[in-house]
Amino acid sequence: MMGPDEIESEESLVELALRVLNTADPFEKSRLGDSVATRWLNGVITHPYHPDHHLVIPDRPARLSNVKLVAPGLMPKLGKAGSLQSRIAIVHSLAHTESWAIDLSWVFIHPSFNEKAITPISMKKLLHLFQ
Repeated sequence: MMGPDEIESEESLVELALRVLNTADPFEKSRLGDSVATRWLNGVITHPYHPDHHLVIPDRPARLSNVKLVAPGLMPKLGKAGSLQSRIAIVHSLAHTESWAIDLSWVFIHPSFNEKAITPISMKKLLHLFQ
């Protein structure tokens, strides 16, 4: 896996967004995402996407192998932050929510989500990511 300082000059924003989505380590994902965003905003990345490249959004954003995904309805109640354990659980939950929100922002860069209207097929794929 290439690091944030190893972005190739001809890589498009979409290619780099997919690299972020395919990065499992949250710290590396953060560094890479920050680097891509900074380079895009500074004009270093000049191609939003290459129309001749057919890049596929992963079925799910990469996660470390020790991360256990649990459906929200199966999670224990967080409590009302009255205890240290409850506060830790709430912060933990917020961290996971933020992680999914960051991945979602990178998914939206893919051309299939930048067309005039989101198609039912692309919306179905988007919703599948977060089930």
